[in-house]
Amino acid sequence: MSGGLDSSLIISLLNYFKIPFVAIGFCSHRFEFRTEKRIQEIMAGYANEALLLNMDDYPFFSNLESKPKH
Repeated sequence: MSGGLDSSLIISLLNYFKIPFVAIGFCSHRFEFRTEKRIQEIMAGYANEALLLNMDDYPFFSNLESKPKH
């Protein structure tokens, strides 16, 4: 659940057809005026369950040294 157009359309259709779903996405509290954050909050209300993970708690490419080489 990114708060972008694609995920918003899919979530709106699921809600319209009353198909239960769980929404999961990353959110950021560093960007106060981002439209995506507000859209995520609205779309989370349509889901049976919603989980917005704080991006600061899960930085991209963190912990790579603990992953096996491949």
